[in-house]
Amino acid sequence: MNSDTSVVPVASLNAVKECALLTYEIDQMSLYLFDQAHARLEATRDNALDKRDFAAYGPLRPKGSFDRDACDEFMEWAAQHAAGCAQLRLAGSDLLRPTKLFVSSQEISRAMQAYADADFPLEGFTHTDDEWLKANSLHSLSELINSSQLGRGVESLPFWTTLAFLLHDSGHWSLLVYERRHDRATLAESTLVHHDSLAPMHEEYAMCVVQMLQSSGIIRPDIEPVRIDSEARQQGGWQCGYASAARLMERVGKLNDSANAIISTPERMQRFLGNLVDLSVGARTCSQLRERYSRIYVTK
Repeated sequence: MNSDTSVVPVASLNAVKECALLTYEIDQMSLYLFDQAHARLEATRDNALDKRDFAAYGPLRPKGSFDRDACDEFMEWAAQHAAGCAQLRLAGSDLLRPTKLFVSSQEISRAMQAYADADFPLEGFTHTDDEWLKANSLHSLSELINSSQLGRGVESLPFWTTLAFLLHDSGHWSLLVYERRHDRATLAESTLVHHDSLAPMHEEYAMCVVQMLQSSGIIRPDIEPVRIDSEARQQGGWQCGYASAARLMERVGKLNDSANAIISTPERMQRFLGNLVDLSVGARTCSQLRERYSRIYVTK
């Protein structure tokens, strides 16, 4: 009989994993938009067909009141709560390895700035010097995915993993999706798709991001981004963020309608925005209940 007390029973490990999954799901259900972003989402929903009240680009952007933080908050919330993706930098432990991940536009922007700075190396350093790389934060994104939390880097992720990159540049949003596939049975191959509802507006920026991601070892260097010509174009100048959110939800199976239909039909876009408002309200209620029950059941 094995008397080694260091061996944890499989049943116990499974119970811990189930608790971790339940906690993760509750966390996702409890995410809601803060007051400012939620109010702007409601304003967008209520006035979506009145183009006079909205500026050229971006979600949650009533004319004259652009707030980049509110836009970023909405996009991250849509990726986490509406699409059910986990933030790459918060992607759990060995017990919980989500297969749907996203990288925020801020992290992409910081990595792109570091990548641009790499053209002007600091005096006395070369591109291969760890100290120079650290000084320029060039491999910050690479470190995220190669961190101890995720094991041995991108190749250690589950075979069917979706990595979504939220892109924001020149007042416009688009979506870059890398689906890591390695299935000998179905001969499925990894794909890289760029969704841009005003293509080719973001094509040059997306190619620069792809080059940076490949140089950082985050995506395979032999994969070229694909743009699907049959994708619908947005009907209003302000819809790019919502179009990107709809595309991401569709890619991960969280959208009942067709993203093409939503993007190309004002009435369906209106309904889509209404559903997002309802999701935020429901998540806020869930968060309040969670806080209430924690006060009831946690003793001093």
